Order: sequence, then C-alpha cells, then structure tokens
Amino acid sequence: MRVVVLSLCLSVCLVFGYSVVVLPGVEECFSVQVKRGEKVQGAFMTYYGGDRDIDFKILDPEGKTAFEVQKQESSSFLFASNYNGLLHLFTMLTHHRKV
Repeated sequence: MRVVVLSLCLSVCLVFGYSVVVLPGVEECFSVQVKRGEKVQGAFMTYYGGDRDIDFKILDPEGKTAFEVQKQESSSFLFASNYNGLLHLFTMLTHHRKV
C-alpha cells in the first residue's frame, strides 16, 4: 500500500499548519471558522510517498466550491470569504500506482 504525506498551511487571521498521512481512497477533512470578508490563503504540497497526486477542495459555509484542483502535487489559493461560518477543506489521494 502506498501512502502520501500532505502538508497544508492555511492562513485565516492566524496561521494553521497541518501534516497528514493520506491513504489511497480515504478523504481527509478539516474545518476552519471564517468571517465574511476575511482573506483565506493557503497552500498544500505532497512531499513523500508513491504517486503524489492529490484532489483538494474547499467548500464555503453555504456548501459551494470556493477552490478545487485535481491530481496536483502542490497548489496555493487566496480568496476573500463571502460568508460567516465554517470552511471545509477536503483532500484525497484518488489515483495511485499498484505495486
């Protein structure tokens, strides 16, 4: 089984950093509280493991997609929140090589 280590840095007033092990087909979810007008800035990168392509998505408090990329080893984002509430960040290793 291949695993990928993902590092995520998120800045919403304060800076949050996460490092997680991502298993193939397992979705990881993080949530962060935001206020309307706050800048949401962050980046992620995979730095260890087999096939390191990650699907990454952010849903706003209304459930609409605020940011999404597929099959990327790294990416960054910057946007202003249009709502008060929780942003939900999802990541998944969706395709991997068989050993």
